[in-house]
Amino acid sequence: MKLIDFGGNTYQYRIDFRLETLSTRDVRDLAKQLVVDKAVFESVHEDEDTGDIIFARGAGTKEAPVYQLRTDYTSVVLWTGWFVSYENWQQWRTERLKEVAAHLDNVPLQLVTSLSSQYAFLIPPDKVREGKDVPDFEPVRSLYRRFVPEPLLARGNTFVQFSDDEGKETVELGLSGTPVPGQQLVRYAVQLNAPELEQRFEANLLRHAARSDGLLEHFHEHFLPLLIKT
Repeated sequence: MKLIDFGGNTYQYRIDFRLETLSTRDVRDLAKQLVVDKAVFESVHEDEDTGDIIFARGAGTKEAPVYQLRTDYTSVVLWTGWFVSYENWQQWRTERLKEVAAHLDNVPLQLVTSLSSQYAFLIPPDKVREGKDVPDFEPVRSLYRRFVPEPLLARGNTFVQFSDDEGKETVELGLSGTPVPGQQLVRYAVQLNAPELEQRFEANLLRHAARSDGLLEHFHEHFLPLLIKT
């Protein structure tokens, strides 16, 4: 599926554990595999401020998009940004998840706090559609007018979260401005808080990826176009 992309889309997949799960040896083995043997990444280093180990490739340009894997031993984050197509992200993410799972396949799933996916879209100022021009938003804006003066509805940030009754899965939507005047950041995230204990670690990782992609594609078809001028 081809997503709306003005060159600023970013994609993230995050695995969180309840305690330190990766060992120094795991990170060393990943470095040998992904930097030396396969050359998936160009470098690996320790962040001076956070202590995170960061595997990196690219400079954030069209010719060299950014690809990262980072870990603080209690989490693993895959991230790509700027000029990376959705299809390339999906393929790259699947390959990296399988490699990470191979090192952590014996980790008890009870140690997994959550699996989360985030998709972010940057809409340039000349493409942003004002909320007052979107008929679907009028019922909400009408509610806001009961307690917010009309002039103050010209700009705003929005954050909403939804989940099932047991909180096993959540969906988040965030709309906000950026330091660039008139630009809008749209963030859509899906989080699984209850892995399937009868499935293996890799199966859980790939299952969540497929589930979050499916929800994103519904969001992309039915909501995101409302925010963009045609």
